[in-house]
Amino acid sequence: MPATNDLPRGAPAVTSGDTGLDSAIKAHHAYNGNLKLDTFDTKAKQIAFEGRYVPAQLEFQTKDGPGTMHLSYSLAKLDSTW
Repeated sequence: MPATNDLPRGAPAVTSGDTGLDSAIKAHHAYNGNLKLDTFDTKAKQIAFEGRYVPAQLEFQTKDGPGTMHLSYSLAKLDSTW
């Protein structure tokens, strides 16, 4: 999701379920299309709920090799949408 409170035009809105974070991150990657999530195992390394803001650090481990990426996200909740 974007670091600001505004979703980019055409971005999918994600309504929170339990926390909605997993769905928000998947929707972000589906919208941007630059990371094929089905080729990675994903682990949340750090998630901090700070009111309506959530900084999160995730680790993406390739399923077919030793490669690992660490990505940071800044999510903001607007009403019930991340």
